[in-house]
Parts: sequence; C-alpha cells; structure tokens
Amino acid sequence: MIAISNNQLLSIVLLCLTSYTASAQFEIHDEQDQTQMMNEGNGESVNYPAGFFQRYQPVTAFDMVSRIPGFTLDNGGDQRGFGAAAGNVIINGRRPSTKDDLPAAMLKRIPATNVERIELIRGQLKGVDMRGQSVVVNIILREDTPATTRWNMIVGENFDMGVSPQIDATLTDRSKQVQYSVGGILYITSNGDPGPEWIFDADGNVIEKRYNYKGHGHDGFEGYDATLFGNASTWLGQTLVQLNTKGAVQHRNVKTLLTRQPWPPRSGDPRSDLFYDERRNHIVEVGLDAERFLSEDLLAKGIVLYNYTHQYPDATQRTFDNNNIETRYIIEDTDADISEAIARIEFNWAGWGNHAVQFNLEGALNILDKALVQITHRPDIPTVTEPVPGGNVKVKEKRGDFITKDTWSMGNVTLDYGVGVEISNLSTTGDTVQSRTFTFVKPESLLTWSPNSRMQTRFGARRDVSQLNLDDFVSTTVLQDNDLTVGNPDLKPQVTWVFDLSQEFRFGELGVVTLSGYYHSINDVIDLLPIKVAGRPDEFFEAVGNIGDGNRVGLKVESTFSLEWMHLAGARLDMQLGWQDSSVTDPVTGAKRVLGSGGYFNPHPPISFENETEWTFIVDYRQDFQAQRVSWGWRAEDQGERPQFKTNELDIRDASLRLHAFVETSRWWGLNIRLALENILNFSKDRDRLVFTGLRDLSPFESRELERRKIGTDVILTVSGSF
Repeated sequence: MIAISNNQLLSIVLLCLTSYTASAQFEIHDEQDQTQMMNEGNGESVNYPAGFFQRYQPVTAFDMVSRIPGFTLDNGGDQRGFGAAAGNVIINGRRPSTKDDLPAAMLKRIPATNVERIELIRGQLKGVDMRGQSVVVNIILREDTPATTRWNMIVGENFDMGVSPQIDATLTDRSKQVQYSVGGILYITSNGDPGPEWIFDADGNVIEKRYNYKGHGHDGFEGYDATLFGNASTWLGQTLVQLNTKGAVQHRNVKTLLTRQPWPPRSGDPRSDLFYDERRNHIVEVGLDAERFLSEDLLAKGIVLYNYTHQYPDATQRTFDNNNIETRYIIEDTDADISEAIARIEFNWAGWGNHAVQFNLEGALNILDKALVQITHRPDIPTVTEPVPGGNVKVKEKRGDFITKDTWSMGNVTLDYGVGVEISNLSTTGDTVQSRTFTFVKPESLLTWSPNSRMQTRFGARRDVSQLNLDDFVSTTVLQDNDLTVGNPDLKPQVTWVFDLSQEFRFGELGVVTLSGYYHSINDVIDLLPIKVAGRPDEFFEAVGNIGDGNRVGLKVESTFSLEWMHLAGARLDMQLGWQDSSVTDPVTGAKRVLGSGGYFNPHPPISFENETEWTFIVDYRQDFQAQRVSWGWRAEDQGERPQFKTNELDIRDASLRLHAFVETSRWWGLNIRLALENILNFSKDRDRLVFTGLRDLSPFESRELERRKIGTDVILTVSGSF
C-alpha cells in the first residue's frame, strides 16, 4: 500500500482541478478577445494595453506585471557575468544597467499611470535582447507624463513578534531633457521563530529538551533597511545616456535564548545559551550606459557598473549554568569588503535580411577580502584569541568573455543560436595563496515554433557556467550548531548542459497553460564535501566544493484560468506545479543520492530547479469586482523537504502548507488600501538533524535533534497613493 500525506493529497486534488478547469475553459474560449491583443505575424508578442489591468487596481508597474497571464517575474539567475544574470524584464526595450537593484524593486517604483502598455515577448523576437530568457516583458512607458510622487505605507503586525512598519516614496519627473526618478525606502522589521527542540540518543530516548526563545519577550530578529536610489536618462545628441544609482544600509540584530533541560530532569543541571548576531551591510551601486546607432542597421551600447558592499557582522555566544552564572563567552568578529566592477560593450546589427546579429564583450573584476577571528573567555582562564582556519582570505576573480549570436526568423519558426568564450583567473591570498585560470566555451540555441497566435513550442539547449559565491572560499561558523564550514581554495565553477522543452497554449482573454520539461547534465557539482583541518585530526568538517558529475530532470506546469465559467465574475486562478529528481555520487558514502539543498521554506515563484526540492506547488486565486473597485483572494504554497548532506550529519528541513489571504479596494480618497493575512495556519519550520559518531551513514548513529519553529501569523495593512 502506498501512503499519501495530506500535502500530497492536496497536490493531487489541485492537479485534478487544473485539468478540469483547463478542459472547461477550452470549451468556452473566445478567440476574438485574444486576437485583439496579439500582434500581427507569428504571435511571438502579446500586447496588453494599460486598460487591460484596470480590473486589478494596479498601483505600480509591478502590480501590472504580476497579473500578466502566463508570465512569472524572474529577478535573474546565478550565471556568471552581467548579461547572463539578467532577469526577464526590460523597460522601453532596454535593460537597466544594474545588478543589485533587482527588476522587481524597480517595477515597484514605477507608477501604474506611467505605463502605456506591456509587451509579453515569447521566444526570440528580432531586435530584442532576450539574454537567454525564453519569455520577457517589455514595459512601455508613456511620454511626457506629469511629475508623479508615488508613496507606500505598510504596517505589519505579527501576532507573536511585534510591529514591522515600512514607508517608501518615489518622485518621477522631467527637468528639461532629463527624465529622472528619485526616492527611498525605510523598513523596520521585528520577527522571530521560537519553538521547541528535542535531543534523542542512539536508542531513540529523549535526553534533552530545549526551547528556542526568539521572540516572546526576547529581541528576536530586529533591524532596519534604509535605501536611497536615483535613476536618470537623457539624449546627448544622438546618444541615449542612462544612470542608475543605489545606496543602502542594512542592520539586523538576532537575539536568541536557548534553554537546555537534561531529561529526565534529575539526570543533570539545566543551562542556557544566549546567542546574539549583529549583521551590518553598507551597499553602493552605480551603473552608467550609453547607446547610439552607428549606422542605420548597427546599434552600439556601452555599460559600466560598480557595486561595493562592506559587511561587519559580529556573533556572540554566552553560556550560563543553572545559577545563571556565565561559564563561557565566545565572540566571532568578521570584517568583509566585497566589490564588483564590470565593463561591457554590445553591438546589434540588423542589416542581414531576416537575421539580427549580436556581439557582446564583457570584462569583470570581483574581489572579496574577509577576516574572521574567534575570541573565547572563560572564568579564571586566560582569554584565547585565534583566527578561524581558512577565515582570513582575499579572493580575486578577473574574467573576460565574449559572445556572438544570431536570431534567424523563418516565418513561424525562429532560431536563436550563438557561442561564447570565457577566460577567467581566480586567485587567493592570506591563509591560502593560489592562482588558477579557467576557459569555458558556452554554446546556446533556442528554437521557437509559433504556428498561430494561440500555440508556441520552444526547445532550448545551452551550456551554463555558474556564478561562484566567493564566500565559499572563506571559512564560516554557526555557533548554534557548533559547526564550521571550511573555506575551499580549490573550488571551481559548476558547468551545466541545459536542455528544456516547453509547449504553450493560449485561449480566451486570460487562459494560458504551459507545460515544460528539462534535463541538466552537470559537471563539477557544487555541494558539501569532507575536508581535513590541520591540527584537528579527530574532528569532522566539510567545505563547499566540487563533488563530481550529476544530473537533474524535472517537469513544470504553469497556468492561468478565468473562472467565469463557474459563474465567479472577475475571478482567475494562477497555478504553478513542479516536480524534479536528481542524482549525484555522495563524496562520503560513494552511493547515489539526490543533490543537496539547504535553507528553510521558500517556494515563491518562479519555481526553479535551484531549490533542489522534489515537488512544489503555488496556487493563487483572485477575484475582482471592477464596478465596486474591490478585490479579494488567497494563495496556497508548499514544497517538499530539503536535505543537506554533511560529513557527519544529515540535516533535513521541511515546512507545512502556507496559506495567505487579502482584500483590497481603491474606492476612497484615491488610495489603494490592502489588508492581508500572511501564514494564516501559522505553519512550522521543521528540522531533523541526524548526527553520527563518524562519517555519515558509515558510522553508528550518535544523536538526533528535532526542531519545530513558528514564525507566527502576520496582519499587514498597506496604503498606497500618488500625487
């Protein structure tokens, strides 16, 4: 007999609902509605005028993009370089020269009244820089819009943790020939995730009970984000110049009291640990680009980008006995400087019949300079100050790459193909002195067939090179787990052959169903591997490293349905379902297993393979009463467990179903007012941590830690307006 969990049963019901809704919707679709939105030709572009979005009471361009049928906003991937990491949003046919300022954040600063229309570009459309994306939205802004100040006030109340307010404002205006926007955001947060923990011995007996007080009278997770930004564009003769700037200060205090009660109580004295993490980031980014037609068919664009982050987090652990006397005080002092400088030149030539040729050249310099020191105080014992092994490292990556590609339009078939070459030098100094050079060839192709305006088939193949996280070259510690992840100077990029096939069906005014499948052949999989630390031969450590070759296969279903056929006026249902499997050889056991994951619950769209979870679903229901200018809806989301495979531990994280709901209106005073309930079911974040006496699965079981955390239910009031 096959056992089916409640979450799996819900997934099956939702999948059946999708199938039933799809069949019913296909029966009543109105082809005329869709034809009015389609461009003439092969249907690679869908136009949505501003009036299409009025039913959704949009305040910003982000609200409009979120309601486009069959589209999910992507802020960018983890590929290397400026071009490959771009998201799937362009504005007036151009990509902003920014990396840290994400597309979603930029869209939230554009008033909906400034948007003339939005183009949904499917496949490779001649003259549009898709940068590897198969679907892109192009936000077309109105010309000569009056000065507009858009503002937003949010007050969130967590039933367990307290109030988190936010205020932001953006001024958009024109001064002579300069179009500009300036603004800022101030966000104050107060939250936490308290909950119990149980420690079991090898025989399954409870030997200790713990409670993690993060909130409930303790500071929990508190802090603020303050961000200022400015964007401007103007024509200098025949050259369009754009400037994007951002500055941010982020400060977080995370205070956790962990009580430890041996079980049964008579077996030992209780004690407690007070953990305090202070996380501070200062961020600056400046991007400048200029574009100009060098001839009738040749467009040139130059981009320079620089961003800098200074991090100086501190972490402390104070241990107290049952008489509340401090027995140990550990301080971890970290200081890090992170910078990235990019220069890029792009040429687009349209003088060859049905072809659009691109040539891009990019150079980049990434630097991480990080130092980590641990200081331990004990009563009547001299203070010990020692650097963490591998914690004092400077990493420098110099990279140059070029790509040439062509978009060939052949009636209802479009072929986008090209090849790139990347050469990079990676060097480390400090605790490790080393220099290595890599060369990668990166071919890519995307074949799009659009037999009519309602159907499109896309098949793509490419070779991706992942962006290295320079933090993985430096050691990090987690005081609460008494865990050290050692920096790995031998880490190299993960390279993946990506093959994906998707079939899109459009029907009626809203109806879209996209079925997708993908297969990834991965070389040099990046995951945790065992590593030795000099002077500590009896301890087990891991590092982020390359563990060998692996693969990944998956399926996705994305759909949008109008529910008018159910007599639900103005209602729509957006769904995303994902499943995947993966395989790699475990570096500890030598057996096959799935790719390792990590982190807690994060199923937000787009559903992607990077989360390494077996299944995910997102269901979004919305109903708009346009005449009354009132909307309401709900959202359900869940995903499978995420295992992390360490040297002597198996760490599995899981979560329960999350359910949200909202009601909003724009009836009064020209304001948009929204009341939302987040995490109505007060789901728990669960952790199952298995610790072995030696190597994982090859040694006897030592202990098991079960953890259950609650983040509480939030009530969020948002008031937005403009003048």
